[in-house]
Amino acid sequence: VEKVIHDLQGLPRVENVDHESLKPDNWPPDQSHHESSSKNGRNESIHKFLLWLAQEREETVIAVVCHYNVIQAALGPGIKPLNATPIACQLFSDGTIKLVS
Repeated sequence: VEKVIHDLQGLPRVENVDHESLKPDNWPPDQSHHESSSKNGRNESIHKFLLWLAQEREETVIAVVCHYNVIQAALGPGIKPLNATPIACQLFSDGTIKLVS
């Protein structure tokens, strides 16, 4: 984990990161049906994103940086993350992630 955090600190500042090329073609998703307003819909959306990431990217160790509830939905209720703090995770081909120990 320390190596991942060290590597992340060497990345360019946020304003220099290309966020557009990694977005799916249908981004932003159609929210007209409010699928993500429910807990199940949110969890499904997170899983769909992780599955897309697993299929489109070759990396298997990823840094997850997002809000508490998103991290908890992806990793399970036993996780007590801090907002916007990198967490090293193993990404599996089925779109699941687990903490790197």
